Parts: sequence; structure tokens; C-alpha cells
Amino acid sequence: TKLQALLAPHSHGSQTGAEAFATDGGNLETLGISSLIFGPGSIDVAHKADEYIERDALLGAPAVISDIIRHIVQ
Repeated sequence: TKLQALLAPHSHGSQTGAEAFATDGGNLETLGISSLIFGPGSIDVAHKADEYIERDALLGAPAVISDIIRHIVQ
């Protein structure tokens, strides 16, 4: 999708595609709504008792969102 292509350069080498972790994506898909999961941090440390997001990743998130919006509205 166009949005997936816009997100790819910001994924720091992570692959795009289906993932095994739980989201509401499956429920949305039954309603005919495709979804993308994207955000700061690493899935390697997510959804665990001691999960965290690196400070630089969190602070860089607004710039990524601004960049994506800028490309969409052009």
C-alpha cells in the first residue's frame, strides 16, 4: 500500500508484512478494514513485564509522523 511504502524508510531495516504478535488487526480485517502496525521501539522488548522504548526512538516519533503526513497531503 502507499502508506506501507511511506513507513518503510522509517522502519530502520525491519521487514514489513504479517507479524505473529497480537493486535486488533484480525478483528478489523473481518470488518474489511486493513491495518498497519507501526510505532517507536522494538518488538523484541514489547509486551513483556520490563518492556521499554528507547528515549531517542520516542523523541523521534513526532518527526516521523510529521514526515508521513507531509507526504500524504502533497
